[in-house]
Amino acid sequence: MEGRYSSRAVPTVDLSKFGTPEGNKEQAAILIDALRNKGFFYVVGFDISQEKVDRQFALGQKFYELPLEEKAKYTPDLDNGEYNGYRPAGRRILGGGVPDQTEVYNIPSESGVTCARRWGSGQARFRSGSR
Repeated sequence: MEGRYSSRAVPTVDLSKFGTPEGNKEQAAILIDALRNKGFFYVVGFDISQEKVDRQFALGQKFYELPLEEKAKYTPDLDNGEYNGYRPAGRRILGGGVPDQTEVYNIPSESGVTCARRWGSGQARFRSGSR
């Protein structure tokens, strides 16, 4: 029974091993295999404190707990190629005609001031809290 579950283990990519030809090759192989065969992977060795990681998850949770009407204020014009902002669940139809259940919020790599001009103060508020 153990062998059955060990093949389902989630692969781990260790970013601290990048930077040498051997480490790059090893970690790239792990990542490629994870993406092709598992669909998931863990990342370790990224030198960010657990406190900062937890803060990011808390900010995300705070946003996703907002009412749909509030989140919808940050929906980009997805049909015309805009990408950053909130993408609600149900935009894609999966096998059997079932709508997807995945909500996504993309934040651009811009200053909070730029975000506030483009998408309003709400996104800037979430972005500034993420630092």
